[in-house]
Amino acid sequence: TQHTIGYGTRAITTSCLDVVLVVSVQCIFGLLLQALLLGLIFSKLSRPRMRTKTVMFSQCAVINQRNRQLCLIFRIGDLRDDNFILGTQITAKILRRRITAEGEMYQDMQMIKVEPNTSQEPCIFFVWPLEIVHVIDQDSPFYELNAVDLAQEKFELVAIMEGTSETSSMTFQAKTSYLPSEIFWGQRFEAMTLYRRDHHKYQVNFAAFHSTYEVDTPVCSAKELEAFYAEKDEEKKQVEKHRFIQTDI
Repeated sequence: TQHTIGYGTRAITTSCLDVVLVVSVQCIFGLLLQALLLGLIFSKLSRPRMRTKTVMFSQCAVINQRNRQLCLIFRIGDLRDDNFILGTQITAKILRRRITAEGEMYQDMQMIKVEPNTSQEPCIFFVWPLEIVHVIDQDSPFYELNAVDLAQEKFELVAIMEGTSETSSMTFQAKTSYLPSEIFWGQRFEAMTLYRRDHHKYQVNFAAFHSTYEVDTPVCSAKELEAFYAEKDEEKKQVEKHRFIQTDI
């Protein structure tokens, strides 16, 4: 009775109010059931399994100098421009194999700080590719490693991005990893954002997503570089102090 119009020779009349009430309840219940089944089928088909394939990581990571500090950088990009990622969370971890004093082997996992820091900034503006930056400071596991030592190290850098699909509101996760041979010292990523004067808007060139070029970068460790700059700053202060004394005389 939910989908039919005619009943042949037998049909419901207004004199049977109980039957009319039952049929009405049946129609409403049937419509609600169909809406529920349609929602379940849609949510099943729109599960964000394929959404992770539209999120891409750079094929390599680079180490270069930014503001007198060595930084490890990799890229994350979203190929879709019609479905934003909400609540983006980005984490990076270092995996190493360790051996205890008793000879037991275990996997050591160490979290490293990255920028933008999703713990302090829960909503990342992820509308164009991001460069995830790890500043190699005193808290970094790479603080005492130079270019030669890094190539000889045995570890794996795991990068994880977790977010929520805008259309289905379901959480998905994308991840990648970098070995020491995939971390290029003294390289920098090429710029991707171009301004189109003919269209009066910015455009992202994904063809340069994995491209890098060589830049002048100290091959010493971040610890040695920090000590070098501290010594240079101290010498500069001494020169300025001596010049100030001579001016007073």
